[in-house]
Parts: sequence; structure tokens; C-alpha cells
Amino acid sequence: MRILSLLLILASASYAYSQESIQLKPFNAFSTPSQVDSNEELFGVEYKEHELKNFSTDHSSEYAELSNALDESRSKDLLEEQLILEKQPKKKNNIIRLLALLAFNENEFDDAEKYFNQIDHKWLSEEDKQEVHFKSAYIDLSKKSFENAIATFSKNSQASAYYDHAHYYIGVSHFYLHDFDNAANYFENIDNHSDYKKYTPYYLTQIYFEQEDYDKVIAYGEQKIILAEVEKKNELHKLVGQAYYQQKDYSTALHHLSIYESSTGKLPAEEFYQIAYTYYKLGDYKNAIPSFLELANLSDELGQMSNYFLADCYIQTGDKQSAMAAMKKVMDSSANSNLAREVTFNYGKLAYENGQERIAINIFSAIEKDNDHWHESQRILADILKRTDDHNWAMQTIENLPSKSPEILKTYQLLAYKRGYLKLIDGNHQEANKFLMTSFETPGDHEIKNKSAYWLAWSNYHTGRNESSKKMIKEYFANGGLSAFDFQAHYLAGYSNIKDQNFEAAGTHFSKAIDQYAENNHSLEMYYDCLLRAGDCQYRRKNWSQSKALYAEAIHPDNPNADYALFQSANIESVQGNLYDASIDYEDLVEQYPNSQYKDDALFFNGQNYQQLVRPNEALKSYQLLINNRSSENAYLVSALLQAALISYNAGDLRSAIQYYQTVFQSGANGLEKKQALKALEEIYVEDLDDPQTYFEFAKQEAGLDIDSYTQDSLSYASAKVKFKNSQFREAVIAYEKYLRNYPNGYHVAQARYFNAEAYSHLNEYESALENFDEVISHQSNAYYDQSLKKAFVLSYKYAFDYMKAAHLGRQVLFLDLSQDEKKQFQEMLIVSLYKTGQLENLWSICEEYIQASELSDFEKAEAWFYAAQSYQSRSEDDKAINAYNQVIRFGKGEIIAESYYSIANLFYQKKIYDKAESQALEATQKANAYPIWVAKSLLLLTDIYIDQKDLLNAEAAVVAVQENYKTDAEILNQAQVKLQKIKALQAENSRIDTSSESQSLQFDHKAN
Repeated sequence: MRILSLLLILASASYAYSQESIQLKPFNAFSTPSQVDSNEELFGVEYKEHELKNFSTDHSSEYAELSNALDESRSKDLLEEQLILEKQPKKKNNIIRLLALLAFNENEFDDAEKYFNQIDHKWLSEEDKQEVHFKSAYIDLSKKSFENAIATFSKNSQASAYYDHAHYYIGVSHFYLHDFDNAANYFENIDNHSDYKKYTPYYLTQIYFEQEDYDKVIAYGEQKIILAEVEKKNELHKLVGQAYYQQKDYSTALHHLSIYESSTGKLPAEEFYQIAYTYYKLGDYKNAIPSFLELANLSDELGQMSNYFLADCYIQTGDKQSAMAAMKKVMDSSANSNLAREVTFNYGKLAYENGQERIAINIFSAIEKDNDHWHESQRILADILKRTDDHNWAMQTIENLPSKSPEILKTYQLLAYKRGYLKLIDGNHQEANKFLMTSFETPGDHEIKNKSAYWLAWSNYHTGRNESSKKMIKEYFANGGLSAFDFQAHYLAGYSNIKDQNFEAAGTHFSKAIDQYAENNHSLEMYYDCLLRAGDCQYRRKNWSQSKALYAEAIHPDNPNADYALFQSANIESVQGNLYDASIDYEDLVEQYPNSQYKDDALFFNGQNYQQLVRPNEALKSYQLLINNRSSENAYLVSALLQAALISYNAGDLRSAIQYYQTVFQSGANGLEKKQALKALEEIYVEDLDDPQTYFEFAKQEAGLDIDSYTQDSLSYASAKVKFKNSQFREAVIAYEKYLRNYPNGYHVAQARYFNAEAYSHLNEYESALENFDEVISHQSNAYYDQSLKKAFVLSYKYAFDYMKAAHLGRQVLFLDLSQDEKKQFQEMLIVSLYKTGQLENLWSICEEYIQASELSDFEKAEAWFYAAQSYQSRSEDDKAINAYNQVIRFGKGEIIAESYYSIANLFYQKKIYDKAESQALEATQKANAYPIWVAKSLLLLTDIYIDQKDLLNAEAAVVAVQENYKTDAEILNQAQVKLQKIKALQAENSRIDTSSESQSLQFDHKAN
């Protein structure tokens, strides 16, 4: 850093004498006329103390004088009384003299001066005159009347006992008049005087320093320092050290200055500066820091300069964070605007290097054009804005710029894109769309524009805005697309068109996606899905050969949905009349994919094929396999029972046929199916077995309905069902509600409730849908219980946002027989529901199971670890919580990383592990720029950490950073203000700077007697 000339001026300024007290000789070394033994003769009368009472009133003056000589407490009263009564001038004058001396001895200088001024010197003896002159001068000196003191001290003759002492005080007076030449002459004359040789070295050394005779200061001062009897050696070390300092002999200066500083509690600010700067010039930055820190809170130019060098000390010792804190104080000082401007640029650079981009952006944005660093600031600002994670703040910064270059507009477009993408990751589609549309509409980079269009299409598709999705995909392709996104864009466009049942357009997009698939760049799972959906589109358009070719390509061991492709291929063979080939495919599906969700379909369709081929035995085997798979989701069970019963009946196996027909009634059959089974049983019992009574008993006991009411029930339900199948959901709801009112105990109540809920779901009336699903769930013994429980859970979570209910349902759902994908999805939803409702106590166990048992993306792992960390923290298992938060940071993106950094830092702080707490909190300020609230919280936490460690410089810097950069949160600002007040109080309490001012009267080390 550049050293300013001002600093050298400060370093050479003299201030050594300004606050010192006069060095006085103790006067018990000689006698004065007022100090006599009690056995001496006073005024020709020999006395003893016991004789005092024998004096007559004729000797009242002598009586008062004797009382004074004996130092009686009543002497002053006696003298003042006698002063009034005494008529003789000489005696009266002597009483005044005694009163003056008495007041002087009691340090009552104002009274003493009053009496001294009344004395008529013609009545005094020479010896008394010398005493009066000396003590009158002493009073002048004590009141800083130096010239009067000199004049009066000079009246003490050489023969007087006061001469040498007057000589000393004349030197003192000249010293305080800054008449250093005369002062030096007087002090040098008595330098070896036994009474003053311990005091004069301090004065003479100061005088030589003021005369800038540094060689003499050093030679004389070092000679005197080693003498045992010399007073104020500490001050001599200071002066000698300062002399070496002026000669730039910093090493020797430091020897003396450090002795002075170590034995002095408080020092003037300038002396701290000299010590600090001496260390600095010697390159001992570590030891320079404490003295510079003492000056860091000064608001004047000395404080600003001290912070300037303090910042450099921190940079030299590798402590960039503290360097920033010192620089900030330089910038905030109004003492030297040029210095503040110079430091501002370096502060911004250092903030950027430390990852504190929000601060750096503020700094560089505020640098004006007349600043020498403006052009470089603009370049760095653009670079920061492009790379910062604090996108929102960066965008506001650009919006507030008076002019925007094309490069800045590109940066703005990029920031809007990044912000929108992060909002997508957080699941906030509304905010994501706002920023992505801003990016799309801002002139700039063609690639960013197309990326924005793609993600807008993606977001709109996933939030049910299919038309908007198609519009943005059209914009994307109209602008030429992007090689890196075209595969996904066609894939998305395919699904958008499937939603509109535009299978021709959908098929075209899926085919283009297939053509653009690159193994190293795109998801293999998406590629196989494209093959299947393209095949589906051709299937719906009855382009059998094209569809079959696509399905054939999708039948691959790497495709998790290969069973679907094989199933569809079999269906095409059936449609084309290739029943044998179809049967082979169906049987391959059952054999190769025993857990396939299409297994039941394959068994049923294969049974139908064999029936068409008039091979009833093979058909029956297929139906029997289906019947034996008694899954609650077996949609073909009832149909298979009816077909198996029919085949058995035709084969003459009436008992098997009866068994199959009767089983229909325990298998979730609908009314028409039950009616069909009843009709067949009626025929068998009545016509074939001639046993109508058994039929009637079965119809009454097992079916629970008479034929007439049953027929009405079934027809009413069938009407609603037809409307549902035709996607007339509003009409279906009306019909289902009518059925449920008319037949509250009807045979189709469970089905009606379930499909009524489905119809409400299609109408986005989720509250009504949930009511119907809840009714189904409340009666567990029905074929729709599992699906209703799952769908009620999803609706509560995704659409009703009733996380308490979702948490309740989610626990039940996990007990169902779920596929791996379902279990993963439902565990994730339950974890979030428990978290949002504050049910943290046992959340960790579900999180751990979810993490261990599921194939998760990095983001899914991060979310699970985050919720586990919160659960551990609620149980005070801090170490586990810290480990979990670190896993969030390892795998995550978005705001949970910011919160995790802060949470780790806070946990370490609570455990008083300050070094780790500080490093984590600092990392939070760097890595969480996109989430200002966590940066602000981390800065406040840093404030507490630094306060606890007594690092008030960085504590103040952290809390001021909050006040200046995070002004939108009132609670945060209030916390910051409270902490700042605490810091200011601690700074004042711990300061070693001597701020005392010189008193109005001089304070003496010794009293003249």
C-alpha cells in the first residue's frame, strides 16, 4: 500500500511535554524560618509547650505565634483574631506572613497569595524575604503564571537557601513557556545537584527532542536511563525511542518504545501510532496489529491512517477478512477523501476475492466516472455480475445503473435466466416463469434466449398450462433451437401434443428426439420413453407396422419399460389377426417379466386369443393364472372369473363354473358383472341342476339384493359410469352424487365414491375429491381402498397443501404393497409433510430409510439429508446434524445449501468451537449469495463469534455489512443495531488510548514546605 506524506508529518510531530506534571524537589532537605524546634528561642523568649498557657493577655500576639509554631489546630483562628486586634505595623505584618505561610502549607494557594500580597517587605528580615519570594513564585508557577514565577524566583539571591531550588523552578517555567534554550541552561546548571539530578534528565531530554537534536537526546538519554536514581525512566525510554524513530533506526527505536508501552496502561493515540508504525516499518506486521487496533476506532485522520496500515498488516499476514474490516473504516472516515477513494477500489477487489459478491457489487456500482479506477471497476463489475449467485441483487444493480451497455444487457439476461432456473429447482414455478420471461424478452445472447424459452415451456407443462408450453416450444424452434436442448425440447413437445391428443404432431416430435439422441449427452431412460411414446402415437393412428418397429426397438434389457413394449407388440399382433404370434408375445411377457404391471393384461388377452382360436384349455389355464394372482389391483379378475366359469360350463364342469361365478361376488365386481354371474348361476341351478332353492338362498344371502332393486341400482350406476368414460366429468359428478343419494347402501357405493373422487380431481375440485376418497378409505374392505388412500395423500400434499392430513395419510400409505418408485415418491412426500408440520422427532428414521433404500438423484439426497439434519437438531444430536448438513452441501442446490452452511456454523458456535464456527459462517457468506437472508444471518453469527473472541474490529465490520447491504428485513436490522451498540460499549471499555486533557492548574509531584 502507498504511504502518504501525511503519515510522516504525524510521525515527526512533538507532543511529549503537553501532559506532564512539573518535577518538584522535596523541601525537607533544608529548613525554613518557620521550621524550628520547640526548644529554640522565638522573639527572645524560651518556651515549652506546657508554658504556653501561662502567657498573659498582654502577650497575645506572641501567644498566637507560639500556637502556630507548635502547629496547633487553633493557631489559624488565633492569628486571624490577632490580625484584627494588632495595632503595631511590624507585628501585624508578621501575623500576615504567618497566615500566608500557614495557608501555603495547607495548599490553600488562593488564601496564601492574598496574604503574600499584603506583606510589607520593609518589615521582613532578609531570610524571611527570600522565603516569601520563593513561595510566592511557587504559587505563580502552580497557576501557570510562568513569567511572574520567573520574575519572583529571580529575586532569590545566590546566598539564599532557596537559590538552587529557584534555579530549578525557573528552568521549569521557561520549559512551559517553550523557551527551551533558557530552560536548558537552567537545568544543565543544576543537572548534578543532589536534589534535582533525578528530575532534570527528563526535562533536558524533552528539550533536546524539541530542539530536534536527536543525537543529543540519544546520547544524554541513554546515559541517564542506566542511573538508578533517575525518575521517569519510562518516559526517557519513550523520548530516546522517538529520537531513534526520527532517525529511522526503527529496530533500536522499537527496543525503547516497547519498554515504554509495556509498562504504561494508557497512552496518547500518537504514541500508539509510533509504536505500530515502527513495527510496520520493520516488517513485523503481527506485532504492529495490536497497536494499530488501539487506534482503529478513532474518527480523525490518525485513525484513518492507522486503519490504512492495519489493513496492509492483515494482508501481509494472510488475514483478508480482517483487512476488509480495516479498509471499511478507512472508507467510512471523512478525514481524507483521497485515501478513502483509493482504498474503496481495493476493498471491492478484496470483497470479491473473499466471495462476498454482494458487497463487491455495491462498491463497484458506486464508483463514479471521475475515479481513476472507474474503467477497471466496470470491467470487474460485469465479471462479478455474470458469475454471482446473488442474481436478484445483481439484477437490481443493473436496473439502477444510469446507462446499460450491450454487455450489461447480456449480463442482465443471463442473471434473469439463472434466477429463473434456480426458482425452478426450488419448485417455485410462478417466480421461475417471471424471471425466465424477462430473460427471454431481454435483448442479448441468442443461446440464453432459447434456453429461457425451453425452460418456460417445461415449467408451463408441469403446471398444467399446456397451451403456454406449446407456445414457448414453438418460439424455441422458431429461433433455431439449441443442439444441447433439442432432444429434450422435442421430447417435451411430444408430451404436450399427446395431452391435446394430437398424435401425429406428437409422433413427429418423438421421432425427431430419437434421431437426435446422443448416448453420452442424453438420458437413456428418456430415449426408450421416446421410442415407446412414438410407438403409442403410431398405435393410436393405427400405423401398425411403424408402431411395431418402434416397440421392437424398445424391447431391450436396459429399458425399464421393455415389458410395456412387448405388451403393445402383442396387442398389435392381435389387432392384425396374428393370434398365435400375439400369444407367444403375451406368454413371453408373463415369463420374462413376472412382476410386470401388464402381466394381468397379458394373461387376460391371451385367454381371449385362445378362445378365438378355439383352444379352451389353454384359455382356461391363462385365466386361472390370472385368477390366482389375487391382487387388489387386478382389473381383469372378475372378467377372468366369468370367462373361466363359461369355459368350465361349456366343458360340463358345473361345479367349477359355480365356484367361479360365486367368487365373482367376493372380487369387487360391478353391478352388471354380478347380474351376469347371477343370471348364469340361475341357469345352472335352476335348469341344469334342478336346485332353484340353492340359487335363491345364494341370491339372498351372498348377493344381498333382490333382483328388482339390484337392477335399478346397477342401471343408475351405469349411467354415471358412461359419463365418466366419455370424460364428461361435470355430468359424471352429478350422476354419481345422485346415485349415492338414492342408494346410500347400494352395491356400487365404493366404485361410485372412487370414480366420483376421480371426476372431481379432473375438475380441479380437490376438496370434494378428498371428501370422496376419505369415504372410500373409511371402509377398508373394498377394492378401491389402496388407490383411494394413495390419491388422497397426493391431493392433500400437492393440491390442498394440507400437510397435517398428508402426514397422517402418508404413514398409512407406506404400509401398502408399493412398487419401488411409488415407495420413493410417497416417502419423499411424507418427509416434507412431517417437516412442514413440525413433526421432527422421528423424521430422521424415515429420511435414513429413504436415502438407503431408494435410487435418488443428488438433489433428492440433499433434501432428505436436510430434513434428517433438522430432525437430529431437534433431538440435540448435534454431531449427527452437522454430518447431515454436510451431506446437503455435498449433494444439494438452492436455498437448502445456504441454510445448511449457516446451521453448521451455528451448531459449532453453540458448542464454542469458534474456529470451525467462523470458517463455516464465512463460507456461508460466500456460497449463499443468492439467498441474502442467510448471508445476513451468517454475518450476525460472525458478529457474535468475534465478540466472544474479543475481535471487535471484525465484529463491527460484520454487523455494519448487515446494516449497509441487507436493509429490507426490519428484524435483522434491529438485531444488528443491538449488537453494534454492544460492540461500541466494549470498544470504549477496552480502549488503552489516554483521552484525558491537561488540567487548568499544574499538578506537582512534590510540595514546597
